Amino acid sequence: MAILTGAIKNALQKGESLDQAIQSFINAGYSKEEVNKSINEINSQVGYKQEASPVINPVGDMQENKSKFKELPVMMSKINKKSYVLYIFIGIISILILIGAGLLGLYWNKLF
Repeated sequence: MAILTGAIKNALQKGESLDQAIQSFINAGYSKEEVNKSINEINSQVGYKQEASPVINPVGDMQENKSKFKELPVMMSKINKKSYVLYIFIGIISILILIGAGLLGLYWNKLF
């Protein structure tokens, strides 16, 4: 639940409305009860207690019954794409450093 609470906080901090955040997490497979508990937890942390607004799930009850873990590979693929670019960048920088160190080692006596 702490992960869901943190994710809702991040969505709100990025400017997403509460209703949009609620709907996106329900569409991702979380139940309304889990989302409402997380919102109440956030509200209690800031000293404001109110039941979250009711959410209409346009997809229907079948969407609610989906396991949240079925959506996990989709979310992980988005994270992996960012990580992949970062790893490529770090790899290229590392190779350039190794090449520079090798060249410096070869020509150390001539340079100094």
